[in-house]
Amino acid sequence: MAVFVIFATSFLLPVTLFSMYQTQELSEPLIFPPTSVEISSDSLQQRLFLQWNVHDRAHQMKLKMVFDIQVTRSENMTIVWEESYNTILRLNENLNWSWHSEFPLECVSHSVRIRSMVDDEQFPASRVWSDWTSWKTVEGQNQTDRPRIFPHTEVVEEGSDISFCCIAAKDTTILSFQYDNTNLSGSFLKPHVLGFTVNNISYIRDSGANIFCILASSGGYDGLVLYIGKAPDEPRDFSCDTKDLTTLNCVWDPGTETHLFRNHSTEYELYEWFSKTKVPCPERNQCVWRLAEDVTQMYNFTLLAKNALGRKSVNLVLNASQRVHPMPPDLISVKDKNATSVTVSWKVSPIRSNPELLCQAEISRNGKVRQFNISHVLAPRSTLTLGELEPYSTYTLRVRCGNANYFWKWSRWSHYAFTTKEAVPSEGPDIWREVKAVQGSRERLLTLFWKPLLDFQANGEILSYDLTVENLDELQGVQQFTLSKWNNSKELTIDRRSYRINITAKNNVGSSPPSVIVVSEDNENDADIKEDRVNGTNGGMNISWEPSSKEIECYVVEWYTCSKTIVRNLQWKKFSSNITRAVISSDDFKPGVRYNFRVYGVSATKESYFLEKKTGYSQEEPPTTPSLVISNLTSSSLILNWSDYPTDESQPGFIKGYHIYMKPTSGMCGPDYEKFIRSGGSLQCKHTIENPERKTFTVQHLRPKEAYDFAISAYTGGGESPYSFINAKTASDDSNLTLIIVLPMILCTLLIITLCSWKIQWAKERCYPAIPDPYKSSVLAEMRFKGGSNLAVLNLNHCVPDALEVMNHSERSKLQLLTMKVQPSQPNSYEPQPGGRDKFTSSSCICFENPTYSQKESDRDPHLPPRPRSAGSAQSEGETSPRENGSGESPEEDPGVKTSLNYMSQMALPADSDAVPRLAGCLGYKTQMAAVAAPALLPPAGRDAGAGRGHSPTYPTAHPPSARWGDLH
Repeated sequence: MAVFVIFATSFLLPVTLFSMYQTQELSEPLIFPPTSVEISSDSLQQRLFLQWNVHDRAHQMKLKMVFDIQVTRSENMTIVWEESYNTILRLNENLNWSWHSEFPLECVSHSVRIRSMVDDEQFPASRVWSDWTSWKTVEGQNQTDRPRIFPHTEVVEEGSDISFCCIAAKDTTILSFQYDNTNLSGSFLKPHVLGFTVNNISYIRDSGANIFCILASSGGYDGLVLYIGKAPDEPRDFSCDTKDLTTLNCVWDPGTETHLFRNHSTEYELYEWFSKTKVPCPERNQCVWRLAEDVTQMYNFTLLAKNALGRKSVNLVLNASQRVHPMPPDLISVKDKNATSVTVSWKVSPIRSNPELLCQAEISRNGKVRQFNISHVLAPRSTLTLGELEPYSTYTLRVRCGNANYFWKWSRWSHYAFTTKEAVPSEGPDIWREVKAVQGSRERLLTLFWKPLLDFQANGEILSYDLTVENLDELQGVQQFTLSKWNNSKELTIDRRSYRINITAKNNVGSSPPSVIVVSEDNENDADIKEDRVNGTNGGMNISWEPSSKEIECYVVEWYTCSKTIVRNLQWKKFSSNITRAVISSDDFKPGVRYNFRVYGVSATKESYFLEKKTGYSQEEPPTTPSLVISNLTSSSLILNWSDYPTDESQPGFIKGYHIYMKPTSGMCGPDYEKFIRSGGSLQCKHTIENPERKTFTVQHLRPKEAYDFAISAYTGGGESPYSFINAKTASDDSNLTLIIVLPMILCTLLIITLCSWKIQWAKERCYPAIPDPYKSSVLAEMRFKGGSNLAVLNLNHCVPDALEVMNHSERSKLQLLTMKVQPSQPNSYEPQPGGRDKFTSSSCICFENPTYSQKESDRDPHLPPRPRSAGSAQSEGETSPRENGSGESPEEDPGVKTSLNYMSQMALPADSDAVPRLAGCLGYKTQMAAVAAPALLPPAGRDAGAGRGHSPTYPTAHPPSARWGDLH
C-alpha cells in the first residue's frame, strides 16, 4: 500500500506540474513573428516572390496562421498592394507568396514587409499581430545614357491590359509616349520614370504595333515592336489513320487564328508515350508518324500546341491495323459494252499485309442511282458487270473501298462516265394537229405538230422523220415527206375529205413505231360550246372536263396564248380515258397572260372530237388603270364614264369589277359607299361595282358648288389596279336661288294683301274720300241765289257763276286778251278764309267780264276789234293792275309767271258797283268784246297753284259758255 502511494505521488506530481504549465501557457497569447524573410523577382513575369518562416514550435503545433503582407513603391513608400495570406503550418515547410506587378519591376523599386497572427480556435487569446518585419526591397533600373522602355516583352495576349514605363536618360525629360502613332498620357512613377497603361489591347496587324518613348531635349528615343495574338486553342477532332499500314497520318482542327507568325507562331508536336518519341509537326493541322513493323502495335499520342501565350494538348490511343483508310481506286476501265449492259474494272493501291477490302460502286443517270457492293476484294484489281441499262444513255460510275475486317473509313470516290450503245426508238413521236378553214374556199389548212422523242424513247440520235399523208377516200392518194431532225411541224393544204397521217422517227439503228392521227372531214365548230374559266394553281392550270359519251382511247388538252404580243405556241398533253381532271404545267406559262384550252376526245380509230373550251390565267395580276371621264355635272350629281376600258384578253386577269373612290370634303360618305381610312390618314369612300361590263356610274347626293376627288380602279383575282384622283366641282343650285328670291316676294305680297284687307276702309277714306250728298248738304243755305230763295240743291238754273278760276292751261296756246276793262265795282267772288292765307295776295289774277250777262257787249260783233279805252278810264279807283300787285312781268312777257285767271260773273249792271265785289290785286273785269282765241295761261305747279287747288270754291257742274277755254272748276 505504501509502495502504491509512493508511486502515485511520484507519477502525478510531474503531470500536475505540466498541466499547470500548459494552463499558464494557454492563458498567454502565442506570437510567432516571421523570420528568415527573403525577396526575389522575375522581370519577365513581372512578379515578386516572398519566402519566410516562423518558429519550429508553430510548425509542430500545426497552427492556423494569417500573414499580412504590404507592397510599396520605395520612392514614395506608397502602399500599392496589401493582402492577407492564410495557411496551416506543417513540419519542414517553407512559406511562399508571389505578387504580380502592374508595372514592370524595372521601372521602380518595390519593398515588401510582413507580419503574422495565430488564428487558431484552440488559442483564441493569441489573435494578436506580431510586429512588422523590416522592408525588403527589389531595386528598379537606374538611369543610363539613353532612354529605355520596359517591359521587353514582344508578345501580349489580345484583350489584356498591359503597362509600360519609360526611363529617361540622364539629365533629360520625357516628351511623349507613342503607341502605334498615337500619343498616350501617363503618370510619373518617379521624376524620371513615366508609366502608361493600354487597356483591352486589340490586334492591329501581323507585323505588330510600334511603341516609342521620345525625349524632349535631345530628341532621342527608344522603341519596341509589340505582337498581339492569342493563346492556341485545344486541337479539335484529333484523329489518325493509315492508307498503307506504313505511315500514320494524323489530322486535327487547330481552332481560331492566333495572329502570331514566324518566331512567335504556334508550334505543334506529337509525342508517343510508349516509345517516348517526339515528332515536330511542320503543318498546323496535320502530322505524319512512321509505323513500326508490327502493324498491330498500340500507340498513345499526345498532341501539344504551344506559343508564347500558352499551351494546350489532347490525347489519342489507337491500333494502326484498325485505322486503315485506303487510297481511292484508280485506272477504271469499261469493256463488253452494248445497249443494255457493260463491264467495268478498277485498281486498288497495295496495302501492307494485303487485307481483304470491301468496295462499293454506284451508277446514276438523270438523278436515279443504283448501288452495288463487292466484297472479298483483294488488291490490285476488281471487276463488276452492270446490267439493265438504257440504250444510248450516259451513266456516271463512282467506286470506293474500305477495310473489310476492321472497317474504319471509306476511301474517297473515284468517278468514271460511259455511254451505252444505240437501239431502235421505242416509241413514235407524240403528234397533234391544228385544222383551219380557208375563207372562201373548200380547202383547209392542216398544221401537224410533234414533240421530239425523249432520250429513253429515242434510244439513239434521231436523224430524220418520215411523214405519210393518206387520203382515206382514195386508195392511191398517199403523200410521203422526209423531214430533218430539226423540224417539229409541217403545214399541208387538204380538202374536206378524211386523212390519216403517220409519222416515224429514225436513228442509226432503225425507225420507231408509227404515230397515227386522223383528220375527219368535218370542220370544228365551237360556236355552240360555252367557254368556261379556269384558275391557276401553284403547280399550273387546274383543268377538268366532262367524260365523253363516245368510246374514246384518250383525251387531248391543247392550249395556246391569247396575247397579241406573244408568239402563239400551240402545246398539248394526252391523258388516258379514265382521267377527267389534271393540272397542266408548262415552263411557258407566264403570269398575267391568258391561255385558251381545248379538250378533245380521241377514238380508237385516231379520230378526234372537240368537247370543251376553257380560258384562264396561270397567275392573275393587277389590271391596267381605267381612264376616267366626268360628265353631266349638276348641283347634286355627276356621271363617271370609262367606256373605253377593255375587258378582253389584253388584261392580265379577268376583270371582276371596279372600285369607285371619292374624297369627300365634308368627311361624310353616301349610303352606297364604304368608309375607310388610308395609311396616310386621309378619309376615302369606296363603292364597288361587280359587273365588269358596266362602265358608267352616277354619283348622287352631292353638295352644290363643292369640289370632289374621284378615282376608279379595276380589280382581278391578282389585285387592284393603281389609281389616281381627278377633281370635279358641282354646279351651283339655281333652284335655291330662285326660291330665295321668289319666296320673300310672295311673303311680302301676302303681307301687303293682309294689311290692305285690314286697313282697306282707312285707305279708302284717305285716298278716295266720300262725295257729299248735295241733297243732304247745308252749304247752300249760306249762299245767295236768284230770287233770294234758299235751295237745298243747287241747279244750274238757280245760280249764275260770279267767278271763274282757270286751274290748268296748255303750253301750246297762249291767251290773248283782246280787250281789258277795269271794272270799278268790287268783285264779290272772293272772300278771305278765316284764319287762313288769302290765296290771291301772292299772285296776280286776271278777271274777265262775262259777256253772257253784258247786253252791251253781247250785241257787239265778236269779230270786231275792241274799242280803245281812254286813259282816264284805264284804271278806276280801288282797282289794282298786275304790276302794282308785285309782279314785274305781264303774262305776255313771261309764260311761266304764276297767274290766276278768275272769271267774274255779272250779277248786276255794270254801273251797279255794289253788285260786284272788288278783288284786291286783280284787274277789273270789263265787257269782253270778242271771243278769246286761245286758252289762258295756267300757273305752273307751285305754291300758289297748290293754294288755289286747296282753297278754290266749289262750283255747280253747269259752266258758262266761256268754260271752253280750259279746265274750269
